[in-house]
Amino acid sequence: MNFFDVKRRFYREGHTIGSWFLINGELRNYKYQLIDNSADEVERNKPESYELVAPTTPVVPTVEKMFLPVPAIDVISNPLLAPTEEAVDYVLQNE
Repeated sequence: MNFFDVKRRFYREGHTIGSWFLINGELRNYKYQLIDNSADEVERNKPESYELVAPTTPVVPTVEKMFLPVPAIDVISNPLLAPTEEAVDYVLQNE
């Protein structure tokens, strides 16, 4: 997923960001953790050496916690991406 896709969704539908983050059982807030910390390098490269671990506290983004700045280089190349500019919908034109 592209950074700008996430940002666009947040600005257009910020109130749905929490449910979108957890959609389709993708377990975006889970992480893989090494089962045996004393494992050698060969064992650490095997998928079976890791287990999927649920977060100790739920990770649910909210509008208040969401901060997605546009990278400065993109604002320089396209001033319409500046935070002072209002978000606008795409206008697709046939040539």
